[in-house]
Amino acid sequence: MSSKLQAALHTEYQQAFDRCTVRSESLGLAHGIAKRMVDLRSHYDVIETKTSVPWWFAGILHYKEWNFRAPDLFEQKIADVLIAKKYHQANPRTLAAYLWGFDLWNGFQYGSGNQSTWVWGSTNVLTVPARQMGAGGILKHLHAQGLVQGLVQPAAAQAATIQPAIIQPTAPSP
Repeated sequence: MSSKLQAALHTEYQQAFDRCTVRSESLGLAHGIAKRMVDLRSHYDVIETKTSVPWWFAGILHYKEWNFRAPDLFEQKIADVLIAKKYHQANPRTLAAYLWGFDLWNGFQYGSGNQSTWVWGSTNVLTVPARQMGAGGILKHLHAQGLVQGLVQPAAAQAATIQPAIIQPTAPSP
């Protein structure tokens, strides 16, 4: 898999997010994740300051990779990993590019685009429901709750490609 997000895949992620809804049976989980991210936001703000990667991206990684454990340790380690993987240099910084960045982080182990269970788990995007909440579902819930703004991208940005020099798409162990 190339570390370059092609325009067609960019559009696929954006369209999947646009139609995404969290499955009704997972709304409680989505709400709990959002609440915990808000409670731990000061850690994610530190990461954002160091890397320019949005707080919510770090928060979603904290949930997906560490299950919110050891927030102080996560804060210390994740900024270095994001920088080492050059996430801080990703361009453009569109919603679709960040969704692709989640799959890249995970090494595309669970698909890509609208077939990624890591991104779309517990949402209507997947035809076969996945139990674990996906990064896109969390982000959609955060956006619906007014906790994340600026996710609507201009059409020109949606057609762009991203070319981060991300080398190792794996997360640090807690």
